[in-house]
Amino acid sequence: MPAIEQLPSREHYALSGFYQKAAGEGIQYYDETGASLGEKITANTTIYADWSQVQYPMTFNQTRGTGGTTSSWTTGTDGTLPEITVPTKEGYRFKGYFTETYGGGTKYYEEDGTPSALKMTKVSGITLYASWESAVYDITYTGMEGATNGTGNPATFTFGMPLKITNPVKEGYTFVGWSVNGNTRRYKDFTVTASDTEYAMDLILEATWMKAAETAVETQVEGVATNTAEINEALAQAFSYIVARDEDGVTVQDMTGEKRIKLTLTVKPADSQTDVEQIEGMAQGTALQFYEIKVKKEVITIGDEANPVITDLKEFPVPITIRISATGELDDKPSYAVYRVHDAIAEKLPVATETSGEYYDVANNEIVISTRKFSTYGVVASEKAITNDGGYVTDFAGGQEVDVQGRMVEQAPDKVYKMDMSWGDMKFEYSVNREWDASAHMYTDGALNDWRIQSYEEGNNRVQVLNHSNTDVRVNMNVQSNLEGVGMGLHIYNEQTAEEAQYFILEDAPEGSLTSQLLPCDAYLYLQGSPTKTWLDANKDTFVNVGNITVTVEAYLNE
Repeated sequence: MPAIEQLPSREHYALSGFYQKAAGEGIQYYDETGASLGEKITANTTIYADWSQVQYPMTFNQTRGTGGTTSSWTTGTDGTLPEITVPTKEGYRFKGYFTETYGGGTKYYEEDGTPSALKMTKVSGITLYASWESAVYDITYTGMEGATNGTGNPATFTFGMPLKITNPVKEGYTFVGWSVNGNTRRYKDFTVTASDTEYAMDLILEATWMKAAETAVETQVEGVATNTAEINEALAQAFSYIVARDEDGVTVQDMTGEKRIKLTLTVKPADSQTDVEQIEGMAQGTALQFYEIKVKKEVITIGDEANPVITDLKEFPVPITIRISATGELDDKPSYAVYRVHDAIAEKLPVATETSGEYYDVANNEIVISTRKFSTYGVVASEKAITNDGGYVTDFAGGQEVDVQGRMVEQAPDKVYKMDMSWGDMKFEYSVNREWDASAHMYTDGALNDWRIQSYEEGNNRVQVLNHSNTDVRVNMNVQSNLEGVGMGLHIYNEQTAEEAQYFILEDAPEGSLTSQLLPCDAYLYLQGSPTKTWLDANKDTFVNVGNITVTVEAYLNE
């Protein structure tokens, strides 16, 4: 049979072919292109077109969210939308899917993923954008019996807005810090930064109190531990880091009841010959000085001051820095190393790095020891040093070799800034509705004078910024009207009633992403008010400057 030259059409349907019976049943005579499939018809016969419903794709842009439905289909005949699974974004609440970013345009999905009552009228592929709003979390304060909370401490906080909780006061007690959601760390002046996702949740802040917290420094070695204020500050950190073991710092039990706690650091000559011999056997070079560094904890119950509970700490929650003056026997050595014996194990401390921790360093004629462990320490001088002319200076007899030491330092990547800014034509027309007065034989201004709706279509009033940088930026926007009687405002989406746009935070471009995947910030200019009649008469045939928009971009430091 010959091919069908003129195929039928049906809105929202695609032809599947022609069949012996309706609904695609029986023998198929023609395919969807009208080509014969070889079946013969020998008498007058009615054949039936079969149709398949066209479906149009939808893509869901989670707008930095994760999870949920990423693509789906809508039926072409009536635009009915399928249900979807919504995405999530830490610190934010999903507001629905819209046809424009930042909740602009038409809303097609509700907060729970159910379709809105609207039908999808667009009969081709469409992208919908997730809209988010910062979540609001509750703050509960406990441990406040007899205490007064800090001034201005809120009952809620909004994610993305910096939060600072001030310290409470309680007569006769020292505030140790806030325990956050049961954490063992105590924080004074607890702060949440704008980008701190660790606290994207309701917070329970428990105040911890003590009758008194004391620290002291004692030294029996000349030129050692002269940095008393620095050590006292480090010792005080023990009250912010509650530990489980009694010998590692301050425990919850230490703070239970009416008690005072005193921590005392002591530096004295080492009295363990076993430890000294272990260091001498391991060290490369000549051992010069040996020290015993200890921290004693005294827990004193009020009313029973004569019977304190004393513990020699083995470790500490934060490093403590001991400074030893390189004088006397330690003076003018080509290089130094520091060893220690802790829990009967001899080890060499690493050289100082750019990160905090346990190390030794030599600076300003001082040997600096940063440690969390309390034990026997030995300062060792190396045997050889290389002079500027490439020769050797040998200060001591022996055949020891020079330590060759190295370390790797990873430098933070440079910040590279690149922005795309695009502007609409920004040409606005004010429409004057003139009416003919038949009695006076003249035109009068009508009541519907306004800026023409065409001024807000096809991107004419849009400002767009796209961030290609490897770091976050803040985009600031402001406007200034130069036309008397007319106000100007930038809105976060293209509606007169939308919230005004003052600034946007644009996140960095994900590594390897395409430009098409970057989410821009858009702002839309609206004009309000009426220009004077004089201005209209003078400028009705030309466009003139009526105002200015200023867009500035600055580094956003997440603080």
